[in-house]
Amino acid sequence: MNNSIINIINKLEKDYKCKIIRNKKHNLNDDIDIEITINNFKKIKNFLLDNNFCHHYESSSKSHFYTFLNNNFIHLDIIKNKKYINKFFNVSINNIDILNDNTNSKFLRYILLLRKEKLDFFINNKKYIQDNNLLKSKIIQKLFFKDNLDFNDLINIINRKKLIKYLKINNFFSYKIWRIKEIFNVLNSWKIISLLWPDWSGKSTIWDILYKELNWKYIYMWWRWYKLEKIYNKYENIILLKLPIFLMRYFENIIRYISVYKYKLKWYLVFTDRYPKWDVMIWKDSVKTINKILYIVFYKYIYPKPDIAIVLYNTPEEIIKRKKELKKNEINKYFENIKNVLKNNKNTYYMKNDDLDNTLNKILKIIF
Repeated sequence: MNNSIINIINKLEKDYKCKIIRNKKHNLNDDIDIEITINNFKKIKNFLLDNNFCHHYESSSKSHFYTFLNNNFIHLDIIKNKKYINKFFNVSINNIDILNDNTNSKFLRYILLLRKEKLDFFINNKKYIQDNNLLKSKIIQKLFFKDNLDFNDLINIINRKKLIKYLKINNFFSYKIWRIKEIFNVLNSWKIISLLWPDWSGKSTIWDILYKELNWKYIYMWWRWYKLEKIYNKYENIILLKLPIFLMRYFENIIRYISVYKYKLKWYLVFTDRYPKWDVMIWKDSVKTINKILYIVFYKYIYPKPDIAIVLYNTPEEIIKRKKELKKNEINKYFENIKNVLKNNKNTYYMKNDDLDNTLNKILKIIF
């Protein structure tokens, strides 16, 4: 466990009178839940922000804080009301501490919230669930029509198949109302984010870390993606085919954007490696006049923008270490082109990628 996070947790416990109620071992692979025992949330929030945490989500019952330390993702849940789940479901807890790490507590927590992403927990604990009659408990009787669910019923419930068939009417509507509230909260923060700069800027390392930790999708949006690129290359020098080929490429880019936006509507944070709207403008000086005019008209004016552009850069010397065939003047020219293309884009952020934790935390703060 990282010493920095241990110090932060210790300070929250001693100085701010907080209590760790889940993940007492501070396992970095899981959330750390901390309960406020006195009314001092503002002080706790300021303390965490001062220690490079990003404040993501807040409700009357809890608040999320994220940070990266030594490339590890730290997720603190600050709990203001320990029984916040009962806010959405009229269910008695029956002396089970819902935020503990034991199997009973996890079973209750996941089934109350129908945690589809926790399906593996139910499958891996099938024997325990059956041996301990968890599917015949009072909680199940209060939630569902069937008094005795079988395990297949449980899997269907967690997969949210035919919920109206299993959930009692009041719980079904409580669940739907809660999900709608969550959708609006999440869609308010989930964005389409484009990372710009060629491969030698360190984007791949950042993709790998973010992929493990955030609910995200990654889409490559540069020329190699085209389905018909071989055909385009073969015939694009024929004058009469220039416009059809350009329009076919443009159509493929529109399809790509639709797929990106589809993921956003499914609650995903979407990162794109490069972005056609800006890439064609960055490279427009290297294309012939007819295509240059078409690029400006179709991409500059009628292609949608992502929510955020993040430009990762490093010193030319560091980049040349990774890509020795590059020249310093090429790197500087590319960076100048990017700045010129994005100078009027308000949601553009430039990051020198020389400290990985620092870069990751800056990205978190931009996103949330």
